[in-house]
Amino acid sequence: MTLRALTTVCRYSLLAVRQAVGRSPQVGRQSSATLPEEVREAISVLAGRLVPLGTVLRSVWLAHTHVMGEVLTGREELVDADRQIRRNRELADLAAASAESNSKAIADVYRLEEGRHVRGVLSDAARQLVHDILAGACVLPHQAERVLGIDPADRHLAVLLSSDPASPLSSNDLARFAVALSNVLRGGPPMLLSERAGRLWMWTRWDCPIGPSFPDTARALLSPPPGLRACAGRVVVGLDGIRRSHEAALVSEQFFGEHGDSWLCTYTDVAMLALVMRDPGAARAFVEHTLGGLGEPGRRSAELRETLRVYLTCRRSRAQAAQALHIARGTVAYRVKQAVELLGRAAEMDSLTVRLALDVAHHLFRDEHDPATGQAPARIELTGNT
Repeated sequence: MTLRALTTVCRYSLLAVRQAVGRSPQVGRQSSATLPEEVREAISVLAGRLVPLGTVLRSVWLAHTHVMGEVLTGREELVDADRQIRRNRELADLAAASAESNSKAIADVYRLEEGRHVRGVLSDAARQLVHDILAGACVLPHQAERVLGIDPADRHLAVLLSSDPASPLSSNDLARFAVALSNVLRGGPPMLLSERAGRLWMWTRWDCPIGPSFPDTARALLSPPPGLRACAGRVVVGLDGIRRSHEAALVSEQFFGEHGDSWLCTYTDVAMLALVMRDPGAARAFVEHTLGGLGEPGRRSAELRETLRVYLTCRRSRAQAAQALHIARGTVAYRVKQAVELLGRAAEMDSLTVRLALDVAHHLFRDEHDPATGQAPARIELTGNT
């Protein structure tokens, strides 16, 4: 679709330049209002797919260069060199003027369509319908089709995009990334709803099943701007999936950062932790029972728990754990050894139950400062194994 749209724009540019060269200075001069509907639709596709405006305009000027090559080659039979030079200059001026006016018209339409796509413009009726769905009100399928343009059988994914207050992002920055994320996931046109400054909700959808590896795809193909974080819900079928995925995304936000320092946290990443944390008292008992001596209160136990948690999250890389904790590799090795001794079950150190208990403990005491450094618990950045 993207290649077809770019071809449409280039073909139109070729035709406009040819007309300008072959007729008069006024032919081929365009404005955004006079572009054919087919060309406007193609530009809208390019803007929606985040094809850079510079790429589109370079294509226009390449069309201009191609036409001028044809014209000048065809005029080589003229004998009078001076006359040929003057005429070639006139033709070049005509072609340049046409290419410039076409570029301006195309850029104007592109910016208009880009703004519409990145803002996810919703009518008042559409916004109200989304709020009704999130509130659990009864919404008829034909209403969603007519107002939101979605099929009741679609599969929906809600993602909350937000920015770090220390590195604030504009609404347009968040919206641009939302469109890019939806495109990478091969979802339908995203539905965007701004909650407040620095927080944007996005819903994308599919008309067929989507595999569980979509978070890995997003992490591999996208490089978000600094400070952006995305909290994704789960993919749910049906109109009520808009609400249910929204609720799951809120859970992802609550536990964001519990599994490394990725910009993307999904419901799958934190579902088990969220389930255990529903009852804080039971969660604390689970930690004490599972971790044994490692789950006891006190500065030393907290220090060893955090070191073991970071070490396992870093896939047993002493180098990465040391970097995350700002300590030496030898210190990591020493603390891990002591933690395993307190745990009493070395073979189960990396078991799902132990890792879950460490995550629960980390979340239960997340507001406490690191007992050794007086700083907040470490945030972990995963790179390659070392």
